[in-house]
Amino acid sequence: MEHVRVFANPPPQARELELLPFLRWVGQTAVFRLKGADSSRCRALIGGLHGNEPSGFHALHALLRDPPRDLPCDALLVLGNVPAAVAEPAWGRRMLPGEEDMNRVWDAPGSPQRAAAAEVLDLLRAEPLEAVADLHNNTGYNPIYAVAISDDPNRAALARCWTHRVVRYRGQRLGTFLEQVDPGAPGVVVECGQAGDPEADRRAHEGARRFLSAPSPFEAAPDGLPPTEGFQSIARILIPPGVTLAFAQGPTEADLTIFPGIDRYNFCSMAIGTLLAYCSDRGRLEVIDNRGQDVTSDYLQLKDGRLFLIKKVVPVMMTTNCEVAKQDCLLYAAERVATPSNGASSAS
Repeated sequence: MEHVRVFANPPPQARELELLPFLRWVGQTAVFRLKGADSSRCRALIGGLHGNEPSGFHALHALLRDPPRDLPCDALLVLGNVPAAVAEPAWGRRMLPGEEDMNRVWDAPGSPQRAAAAEVLDLLRAEPLEAVADLHNNTGYNPIYAVAISDDPNRAALARCWTHRVVRYRGQRLGTFLEQVDPGAPGVVVECGQAGDPEADRRAHEGARRFLSAPSPFEAAPDGLPPTEGFQSIARILIPPGVTLAFAQGPTEADLTIFPGIDRYNFCSMAIGTLLAYCSDRGRLEVIDNRGQDVTSDYLQLKDGRLFLIKKVVPVMMTTNCEVAKQDCLLYAAERVATPSNGASSAS
């Protein structure tokens, strides 16, 4: 393959080299196979679609260094945007300048990132996949949580390898990995915590090991995990193109100024009347619902240069990183929902 390296077994370098030297040796997107007892089943784990999200890289490297013993079935480990991760400063770039976001390229051909995604999909679709997981980090303050694109209880059960929090996303298709593979095998995205947090790396690795080692990935939750908490994504709050952004305690010269600790609201209710931002004449936010419709006026009100929330929401994945907020979104607005069987599996 031109854009993806494929390894039938973990290479010696996986054990011999520390993570960053190993990634520099790999050099590009790569797929590694771990052989299990039953080759008629396969599980896939992908990490590092964003170069500034190291927990997936840490988890996969740890699994290659010390593969789980007695794997019940084959496993495919996919390292994503390796070049962005190793570019100086290491872990400093979501993607390289001029490249597409590697978590938005799985739906159509085109760029080199899309070519690599297509090669990975060809490999995975040739396998008897029973479950998939995609490991990420946040740039804002978040507890560990999972994202699913289906109400099927298998997704909530799968998420419990890592976490009891599950966010259902039913919005516009974004060209993500999960959107392409989930129809063929239950899948989740796991947001392991803040990038650079050793605890996030640990949670990513421990959950990944449970996911690959359990006889069923839908019955692998650790003892003592609380009942599943369900959330439904209802909208995205975006920074419009051309609007400048800053995070500070009071107004700045930027078009929008947002409090630097506002990400502490993640997974907590934000009440009607909450001050979101100070605005100049050009300052504004856009709210796009799951149908792709602009519903800003249903959520936000501008008064005397200040932007207030006029609808109660639970923010998810809110960031205080200006670059990430402009590349993706400021936050996903969600509401609490019931989860079927508290995440118990219906798999046979």
